[in-house]
Parts: sequence; C-alpha cells; structure tokens
Amino acid sequence: ILLTLISIYINSQKFKIKDIFLSVFDTRVLERVFRENNIRTASLLPMEGIYLASLALIILKSTQTLGHFVISLPQPLFFGITLAALIVFILLKNSFIRLLGNIFDDRAATMLYISSNNLFYFIGGLTTTPLLLLLFYISGAQDTLLKTTLIIIAIVFTIRLLRGMQLILTNSKTSKLYLFYYLCILEIIPILVMAKVILL
Repeated sequence: ILLTLISIYINSQKFKIKDIFLSVFDTRVLERVFRENNIRTASLLPMEGIYLASLALIILKSTQTLGHFVISLPQPLFFGITLAALIVFILLKNSFIRLLGNIFDDRAATMLYISSNNLFYFIGGLTTTPLLLLLFYISGAQDTLLKTTLIIIAIVFTIRLLRGMQLILTNSKTSKLYLFYYLCILEIIPILVMAKVILL
C-alpha cells in the first residue's frame, strides 16, 4: 500500500527526484525546487505521512526482533498507536519551531529548516519503504535487513541534523544557543528514549 501511495504521489508531482536529492545539500537547488516546481511545505505532507508509516512499521519490527519484551497489543493496534504518536510528535515539533520563529522574528530561517526536514522525510520514505518488503517477507535475513534499515535511518537522521544546523547557523538572526536547546529537546532526546524503550 505504501509503495502504491508513493507511486501515485510521485506521478502527480512535476518535480524530478534528482532535484529533491540535490536540494538537501545545495541551498540554491533547494530554492529552485520550491520556486520553479511550485512546491510548498504542504505538498510534501503526503510523503511525510508515508515516511512516518514506514517508520512505525520499522519500530514494530524492531520491537519484535530486538526488544526483550512481548507486545501484548495486536500488531495493527500497536502500529496505529505508534503512527499516531509519531504524527503528533512531528506536528508539535513543527508548531514549536514556528513559534520560535515568530517569537524571535526569524520566520525565514525556521521555514527553511522545516522545508529541509520535509525533504529529508521525502528521502527517508523513498528509501525505507521498499526495504519494508524485504524486511517483512524475507525471513532468512531479517536481522541483517533490519540493522541495515536502521543504519540507513540513522544516516538520514544525522545528515538531516547537520544540514539543519548548517541552515540555521547561516540564515538565523538570533542566538545560536537556542539551536542547541532545540536539538537536544526535540531531536536527540526523543531518539534516545525510543532506542531505550525498544532495546530495554
């Protein structure tokens, strides 16, 4: 279903996939993608939802494979709760970023940061969703595939953080100390808590 949604979404858009990948590393390409292809932050939301759904499935598989406890909830219910939690977290995080942009009169930098994040969610969905087919339907190498998928997610996450820091440091007009607080509270700590819960 997720692969079908990706196909429908990409076919309904006018941008090139190559431009999306280049835009996360080059600000000029980023601006061109949003300007020439008429892409808005809202137009990337379907792909962000696909990425969160694939992430929820990966969390489900990680809990089953790497966790040291048994999930008492039915798998569809666990998936639904995990997906809802991820969606709420992303919405709260983006709202907090926009709030900071309004408080410190730095809307341009914060919107650039959110746009960059959405492009990374796009790439995350595009790379992790196909791996789910292998992860769920090839029983012989599930551990290897799961670890490979988690490594890919970690790489995308790390690059996203570094790129976001670079965008904020070069475009923000406010104190860089707030960037450190933000990264600790809304980016790094949730990942550490999630890893602790799964590997408990």
